[in-house]
Amino acid sequence: MNIEERLFNSINEFQHIAQERICDSAEKWLNLAYKFDYISLSCKEKIDELLKKTEEVRKFNANHTFSEQDVEDMAIIAEIAAATRFPACQIKSR
Repeated sequence: MNIEERLFNSINEFQHIAQERICDSAEKWLNLAYKFDYISLSCKEKIDELLKKTEEVRKFNANHTFSEQDVEDMAIIAEIAAATRFPACQIKSR
């Protein structure tokens, strides 16, 4: 499996976890995690950028280059998302 396929698999996993945990998108999960200090701004921005680039690849067949570090970063955020539980009141308030 090449880097792009592995990255897409990690993103799909992250999006699935976000949907399960907060019944919303990965982007919404990132916003909540940042607002409640579960992740740093630089982490949020990095993952947002990866999500945007991969969406461009999927929709427009854009040419982006991804690295092993991108795959690792996405796998790590998926692990964090899987281990994080936001109280319902926090989700509804945002």
